[in-house]
Amino acid sequence: MARFLVSGFAIALLLAAVANVCSAKSVMVGGRNQWSLGTNYASWAAGAGPFRIGDTLVFSYGGGRAGKAAAPHNVFLMKDQAHYQNCDFSGAVLLADPSKGTPGYKFTLKQKKAHYFACGVGNGFHCQSGMKFAVSPR
Repeated sequence: MARFLVSGFAIALLLAAVANVCSAKSVMVGGRNQWSLGTNYASWAAGAGPFRIGDTLVFSYGGGRAGKAAAPHNVFLMKDQAHYQNCDFSGAVLLADPSKGTPGYKFTLKQKKAHYFACGVGNGFHCQSGMKFAVSPR
């Protein structure tokens, strides 16, 4: 009897893991505006969530917004919340340089922790202008 309970529990865990992987989504950062200046990324992230382990964030910034020339952008993973809030790029990891924006840089969320992203162009001017967001996958 105990062996059947253990087997049933193992099957339930396996099904839960498969369901989690199957529910992973690919999300275009910024929606139709993509990764560009002038987007409220805090609002975007709140509306695009909740984010889960296995979700992929796509940073696309090569084509620019409709009718506007593309500005050079990049993607940094910030060291921590304080560095993110202050647009302090010391200790940040460059994930994608300006050449990676077309068709888009993909970042898969693999850990249940806060992830802080920002654009470092203009010595942090893009970040200070709101080109940053945070997600905490479940």
